[in-house]
Amino acid sequence: MRTMDAVEDPLNRAKATQVFERGPFGAALAHLPGGRSPERGLEHQAIGLALIAWMPLLLATLAQDGVRYGAATAALLSDFGVHARCLVVIPLLVMADRICGDRLNAIARNFLDGGMVDEGNRSRFAALVAMTRRRCTSRWAAVVIAACTYMLLAALLELLPRKEIPFWHHGAGPRALSVAGGWHLFVSAALLLALLLAWLWRLLVWTHFLWRMSRLPIRLCAAHPDRAAGLKFVGYSVRAFAPVGAAFGALLAGRIANQVWHGAKLETFEITTGGVIVAILLLFGAPLLVFTPRLMSEWREGVSTYGRLAEQLGFQFEDKWFRGKRIASDVLEASDFSAAIDLSAYVATVYDLRLAPADLASFIVLAVATAAPLLPVVLIAAPFDVLLKNIGGLLF
Repeated sequence: MRTMDAVEDPLNRAKATQVFERGPFGAALAHLPGGRSPERGLEHQAIGLALIAWMPLLLATLAQDGVRYGAATAALLSDFGVHARCLVVIPLLVMADRICGDRLNAIARNFLDGGMVDEGNRSRFAALVAMTRRRCTSRWAAVVIAACTYMLLAALLELLPRKEIPFWHHGAGPRALSVAGGWHLFVSAALLLALLLAWLWRLLVWTHFLWRMSRLPIRLCAAHPDRAAGLKFVGYSVRAFAPVGAAFGALLAGRIANQVWHGAKLETFEITTGGVIVAILLLFGAPLLVFTPRLMSEWREGVSTYGRLAEQLGFQFEDKWFRGKRIASDVLEASDFSAAIDLSAYVATVYDLRLAPADLASFIVLAVATAAPLLPVVLIAAPFDVLLKNIGGLLF
């Protein structure tokens, strides 16, 4: 009964669907200094994690070089990948809670606000929201993600050849790690990988939420002008993941920047870059496909219903105006033509119903966000004289 009241009361409706703004590590991150601030909590968490991941690396390499600028410090400072991971990717994954979480919450609320969930199914919707919230913030999920993180890092440390490990990681022995290398592996890289896995977990939870919604008897309209039976708002979830896409793009940008710094050609990474962008689009667009069976059913029913209506109106229209009768002088003032045109528009919308609530603009936003971190790499890799020549070609 209390769950029903939380959904039915307009004042509590927003709270009832505050589901996706926190991940499995949200409670732990809130313990960072200033992390519980209602206004700037996420900013403090992002800055705090970035400093935890990056600052000890600099201090450890300086100590390794005898508190002076030496080989280890120089290797660290020229490692664009570690800077991208610690100072860009980690803060992006933390700050994504605000953008992504708020938009996913708004999409979840719209199932109620748009009248798709009737009175008889609000209790089922409330139960689904409560279960989804528990899964998003699950401590068991956090434990499993942490365990998987360290197992993956241990496997990578064992399998990666020594030449693939940065110089500032190397300790005294052939497989030994320096203090900076140990901190990077067990803290910095672990934080990054755990945050990435946490977002993948939340994507799975979001997919499950949409799948369960597609099984609820929500009210759809085959003739809705969005050509998705009224579900196009769900397609906006793709752009909600833009900060996460940008984080993956920054990961790739750091890797490419390191390779270019050591002499690789930027053109050799075109296929890799394109493949990553396509993979990100598929990853965050795939949840929309859970509505495909429901939309196919709506399309079949809509084509049958609206098709019969259009056929009957067409027969009546032709019998009245074109079957052995002279065209009346007031034909242009008749309302029959307006009704026929309006119905034709509805029927055309039904026949063009999409099989997924996709939004092309949202996919473009996600692709641009993923590719944006690569722009500094392109500017760094391109010779300065070539850049000036191209800019001059645009101006003159």
